[in-house]
Amino acid sequence: MEIQKLLNYHKNNFIKDYGEIKYEEIYEKVRCSKHLKRGLRISESKGMPLLAGDFLQIGAAHAGLFGKKSTRVMGALVALELWHEELNYDYELASTSLLLNEIRKCMRGY
Repeated sequence: MEIQKLLNYHKNNFIKDYGEIKYEEIYEKVRCSKHLKRGLRISESKGMPLLAGDFLQIGAAHAGLFGKKSTRVMGALVALELWHEELNYDYELASTSLLLNEIRKCMRGY
């Protein structure tokens, strides 16, 4: 489960730097966001994976225009994890190597 290990690594670093409450705030905002729901619908209907740019847009939507990069990136990683759990496990829209690459792109912010 290389994907989950990498996501957990970034999650744990974020929590260490900003706290569990901040992480939970981001997680809930992304999980409930209309942007994530729309991305899930589009991905499922087209049978195509979301990519780093999509996840970064979802992550930025809740952080606001002037949100910290770390908050936007964590939101993007949460969105990627939720997409992976909700769609990719069942439909295999993206390979492990593609997802690992998209996680790295999210971490760079593009």
